[in-house]
Amino acid sequence: MLSLRVGTRCSPLALAQARLVERALAPYCAKIDLIGVRTSGDIVSDVPLTEVGGKALFLKELEERLLTGEIDIAVHSMKDVPAFYHGDLEVLPVLKRAIPNDVFVSFRYPNMLSLPNGAVIGTCAPRRVIQLNQRFRVVPLRGNIATRIEKAKNLDGIILAFCGLERLGLHTMISEVIDPSIMIPGVAQGALCVEFRKKDRFLRELILKISDRETMICTAAERAFLEEINGDCKTALGALAVVKTNTLHFTGMLGRDRIPRYFRTSGSCLHARQIGRSAALALLRM
Repeated sequence: MLSLRVGTRCSPLALAQARLVERALAPYCAKIDLIGVRTSGDIVSDVPLTEVGGKALFLKELEERLLTGEIDIAVHSMKDVPAFYHGDLEVLPVLKRAIPNDVFVSFRYPNMLSLPNGAVIGTCAPRRVIQLNQRFRVVPLRGNIATRIEKAKNLDGIILAFCGLERLGLHTMISEVIDPSIMIPGVAQGALCVEFRKKDRFLRELILKISDRETMICTAAERAFLEEINGDCKTALGALAVVKTNTLHFTGMLGRDRIPRYFRTSGSCLHARQIGRSAALALLRM
């Protein structure tokens, strides 16, 4: 059986996510070693990502170790994978996607509806900022989840991803789960993925053993949307694909001039990437 070296960031959430993948791969491997790697995104935690290179900073050192053969695969939050990455590497979603919604966390208010005018909300994501009611004041928020929750004590509330809190057992901190009709999640939010060298075809077959069909379909549509727009961490965009009775229902959001614009469409799951691309083109024409 195979021995596998699995690279992961060192944050509590990244390690928890890597262990989920480790457990899923365990029946197919004789030995699995988790190798923690401190990335540039972890080191530069006091300024917005938009100012220092974007989400690719969370992959840089892991990709370098993949290319040099120091690790066999790397585990990522799929929402952190940029539209385009190194040509010698491949990314596949794994496991069933967690709930993709954003959540509101507050020590002062039970939900967003109860927030007063001028309430101070912490988040860095342009996608979240543009979808928040303009009656709120938004301040930057970086750091791991524990750091962000600590900072929330001095704010009226913060916006986080449901999946991160759930995977760390912190779901009781959630004040409100935000419906996608109010805030479209980030592309592939809630999904985990594995990155590996394209030439290692046996690893591709192994990774497919722990993949989930519906998650693969939905993330394919959402990432095609991201690629067509050529979005990065400065782009206010979001997407959510959902499969219902073999039909893919897709909602895309693109912010321009401080206004979020939405496009909804549906079609066959066989045409997931085409659906994502067509939604992106429709929004770019608006």
